[in-house]
Amino acid sequence: MNQPQMLRLSGLPAQHGNQRFKRILGAVGLKCSQPRLKILDVLCECSETGEALTLQQMHARLTDADVPISQLCLSQALRRMWQGGLVWRNEAHAYALVPGVLDMAEQRRAG
Repeated sequence: MNQPQMLRLSGLPAQHGNQRFKRILGAVGLKCSQPRLKILDVLCECSETGEALTLQQMHARLTDADVPISQLCLSQALRRMWQGGLVWRNEAHAYALVPGVLDMAEQRRAG
């Protein structure tokens, strides 16, 4: 059964990105879920510009992209990603990917 191809929030195909995101989540002991994949997608887009997002800003982006996620679910997912070392949180409580985390899964896969 063919499933529709997921799109990145930017509109680009995310099939290969999702495999990478799944490896990243697995590397820190987190289960893969649709909300976590979408959160990582937003964080990846922001990392390209060096941007960090607050919970409210991230929730607004996800909502604008028709991703049904509550602020509570988002908060819990971000906390677990922070505890796993995938994201950092600054003094303004804005979240961003830890530098180099995207390469982490590739290194573990190769090594």
